[in-house]
Amino acid sequence: KVIFTIAIFLFVQEQSDFYLVPLLTSIGFLVAGIWSLYLVKKEFGVRFELQSVDAIKYHLVEGWDIFVSSIFGSLYRNSNIFILGFLTNSTTVGYYAIVEKVVMILQTLQNIVGNTLFPYLSKKISTNNKFFFDINLKFFKFIFAIYAVLSVSTMIMSKYIIYILLGQFSEIAILNLQLISLVILIGGLNYYYGILGLVSMNYKKDFSRYIIITGLFNLLFCMVSVYLYPNYGASISMIMSESVLFSLIVLKILKIKKELA
Repeated sequence: KVIFTIAIFLFVQEQSDFYLVPLLTSIGFLVAGIWSLYLVKKEFGVRFELQSVDAIKYHLVEGWDIFVSSIFGSLYRNSNIFILGFLTNSTTVGYYAIVEKVVMILQTLQNIVGNTLFPYLSKKISTNNKFFFDINLKFFKFIFAIYAVLSVSTMIMSKYIIYILLGQFSEIAILNLQLISLVILIGGLNYYYGILGLVSMNYKKDFSRYIIITGLFNLLFCMVSVYLYPNYGASISMIMSESVLFSLIVLKILKIKKELA
């Protein structure tokens, strides 16, 4: 990300340089990927070797539910811009794309922490089914507070964030950011209970099914909400979709907790 950001300022100077953006993005990820492979070999002594067909098939099947949930997760998040492009104008699409990026940047931080914690939680839960609930009892209030502070801070600072990004105060962009800032809280809890909760407890199929339901709901709801409220419909749809996903996940978590009691 640092390589990409610095390169953007150094090499993208004019509108005609637009083709450099995907190129620089790819170079940044390639450098990080190659460096990661080097560290895995050097620091952990992992040997790289060709895998058997059976091994590949096993991991494809084992990871299928997570793959499907990732695809539908991307679908219900990225489909909003696609729908806006059909039903509104480029200005509305641009405003929504900007505020969505703000939320995604903040959510990148949770992904880094989550990817670090996930193997630890999975290992602990494999020997103690109640481990996640023990962790939740101790730390949920702090986790909720962090997401709530980020969400409220983004809502309060929305005017200044939009001004920094656009160079002007746009009421449409500001209200969109205020609305979608709720996704920081709701989406954060979905990640916590969904990935770190359900998936680490090996309820991958359930989580995948909930993502598919949410994706289909968002497609339908977004078209209706954008038609009724062109400037804010996509943000409303995102909030509603995350709320639907949260409801499904929490109901499953409560059911599991009751079964383990």
